Amino acid sequence: MSRPKVEVRIITYKRPALLRRALAGLYSQTYTDWRAVVYDDSPDQESLAIVNELGDARIECRPNAKNLGAALNLCKAFAPEPVFDDTEFACVLEDDNLFQPTLLEENVKSLQANKEPVLARNFLMVDIEEDGSFTSNPDEPMRSLYGSESRVITYRDRVLEAFFTYTIGNLSYFWRLHRGVNLSALEPYNASLSEPRRAVSFQDDCRYEPEPLAVFGRFVCKKQSPRSGSAGGVLRHRLAHLSEVYFTRDQVRRWTRDVRESMDAVLKQARERSEGATAIFHLAEAGVPAAILALRSGRQWLNLLKTIPLRITYSPQYKQGFHALVQETERSSASASQKPDLARSK
Repeated sequence: MSRPKVEVRIITYKRPALLRRALAGLYSQTYTDWRAVVYDDSPDQESLAIVNELGDARIECRPNAKNLGAALNLCKAFAPEPVFDDTEFACVLEDDNLFQPTLLEENVKSLQANKEPVLARNFLMVDIEEDGSFTSNPDEPMRSLYGSESRVITYRDRVLEAFFTYTIGNLSYFWRLHRGVNLSALEPYNASLSEPRRAVSFQDDCRYEPEPLAVFGRFVCKKQSPRSGSAGGVLRHRLAHLSEVYFTRDQVRRWTRDVRESMDAVLKQARERSEGATAIFHLAEAGVPAAILALRSGRQWLNLLKTIPLRITYSPQYKQGFHALVQETERSSASASQKPDLARSK
């Protein structure tokens, strides 16, 4: 019996050296039944030369017809539809991250041994210096959230955690195809919300594995991150703030309607955690009465009042932009299944 195939969806933008490093990590895998697609968001399509140079039929390069931006390219990579006809599992690899040699093998074993459709794998965090070298950082962020034993992360766990942290990193996900799981989780205005949005985008239980088998690259120098420093200005800042308000409102609905618990449990956690003050303020902005009453300083009250004109002034533009981006996401997801001859490795 043949082993199930894994599709690895790689996103890249103007970092050919890091893409080569990411592909080298893929070639080092002990589990060899994989196929890969590279979604290149660069107009110069640097990845085409790299993929064609490799000459590996398992890897296809599908440059985006136009620049999508980091958020939309990531959404495309997390689309629920299989990229290939013969794959059973999927994961996403950003060009600045790395897979350790046994990641695919251990992830397949875990999902085959358990019933959950999604796996979240712990990872290591390193700094990327100006010259592109990696500096070790011992932090394992998933372990601090979910512990040192294999376990189930429930929808309730993720909704509660998303009031406070990123919840599950993009690098952590490994999921079964053909199970109706949609992890695309569009977030157009606030990059820090993309991971918590993704974590609460599905209600199935999630399997957590504590052994870190991937490496997350954190940039020390912005020269290594071509998108850094893009002009956003006041408008982008305000739309990002508004996205935070709307996300928290959605979170309150998930907690009270889906999980069916009162906000008292969230506020209790907020009073006990280091991130609690920020969470309480976000809940106040979302209109939670107990959180509003918990505000202590005049500055907090002043900032809360500023939310009112923010919503009145920018909500129409926010919703219009969000709707347009949803449509663009649908078009991009549809194009992901197309295989232009120019972009296929030979």
